[in-house]
Amino acid sequence: MPREYIGNQRITNESYRNVHDAVVHLGKRHFASEAQVIAERNLAPLDSPVWKFYGWTRGMRLIPKGDKPYLLARDSILLNPETAQKAVAANQGGELFYPDKEVYEAHYQIAKADKDKLPGRQRVMLLPSQDTFTISDGEDKTLRFLARGKKAGKTFFARIKESGRNGIPFYLPSADWVRQNAGATFLQHSWLSGLAGASSFSGRGRDLRYRGHAFGVFPVSRPAGERKISPRGKQAAKSEPLVMPCTPRQVQRELKRIGRLESEILKVRIFLEGLRKE
Repeated sequence: MPREYIGNQRITNESYRNVHDAVVHLGKRHFASEAQVIAERNLAPLDSPVWKFYGWTRGMRLIPKGDKPYLLARDSILLNPETAQKAVAANQGGELFYPDKEVYEAHYQIAKADKDKLPGRQRVMLLPSQDTFTISDGEDKTLRFLARGKKAGKTFFARIKESGRNGIPFYLPSADWVRQNAGATFLQHSWLSGLAGASSFSGRGRDLRYRGHAFGVFPVSRPAGERKISPRGKQAAKSEPLVMPCTPRQVQRELKRIGRLESEILKVRIFLEGLRKE
């Protein structure tokens, strides 16, 4: 059965064979970001499906070996199907996925260029730690980056508090682990947990070849009864086809408009009949 939540957006949470399969089926356009999922969770009851969903999102972490900072990027290079296939193949061979050196350097330069911007406007973030930490403040910069704004971040943290939790885990491999297990800078594709997992933020580095869920996002078409009738004398926009009124208020408004038109038509008929008699 499809797993989806329909709010302001339609959030899906399907299971895929691996991360490459998810990228192929969702495409770059419909692979959901943390911010899109957070926006829906902020509005939804805590027992609704969107709070239970978990899986890959569209971001990535670049984890370097050494003293360089960890990076958090909004768009993973695995959103390219060919690159995602290489990552799956690396995992199948028992390896982490090591992007070209230029990938880290390019994203590091973006992070440095964006570091003085508001967190919600940064494209790549310099993570504040090389180890797991807990987001314990609604104004935390990492949360503001993920939520794409201060207000959304504060609201999300308040919802987490509402669930009885005092913080949000942000999982990272420690520098010691990286030093002992990684051959070079490696990639983790971002992963967002459900409320059962404290809505934690983490990444998948060795698990990209395995079956997993992924968040998708699709626009929601407004029901016909909620659409506005195009104003008289203006052509309806191509993306918003003209629909007949469905709500009682719309029907009443249309009847009044038709009544005025009939009155005008009657006046014209009387005028024309008068000319004919002359």
